[in-house]
Amino acid sequence: MSVVEDFLKCEISQATDLSVEKRLAEIYQVFASESEEAKERRKTIAIINTKQFITVSEAALLIGCGESTLRKKIEETKKHLKLQREHSLSLVGADNDKPKSKSKKKNDEPFDPIPFIDKHKVGIILFEREKLLAWVTKESGKETLQQEVA
Repeated sequence: MSVVEDFLKCEISQATDLSVEKRLAEIYQVFASESEEAKERRKTIAIINTKQFITVSEAALLIGCGESTLRKKIEETKKHLKLQREHSLSLVGADNDKPKSKSKKKNDEPFDPIPFIDKHKVGIILFEREKLLAWVTKESGKETLQQEVA
């Protein structure tokens, strides 16, 4: 090997070592920042878990879904309750000996409304944390069962 080849190999080796070290440092910084974010999220969830009533955004963080998903479930529940009220009003004066059917979803499953509180009936939505977690547990159990059947 010539002196030039030795020099070039040495330079390439050092450059590779430096780029690997630099890349490892970059990766470490990414994981370190994610760790800080994870710590902050755990702290926020711990604070949420101390509350009796939580907001939509807190509920979304706690159960790991988007706010829009919760708001969609709330709207479904509101529509369902409205239809139920209208149906029960239409039964007033009707033959009360007829058995009342349980309310069902389109796919013949009983409807399980999300437990929310519409504060002052003006759209300020709150959840009682314990009831929401119980509801989520029931819902996730149904999904697991449906996946096993499929």
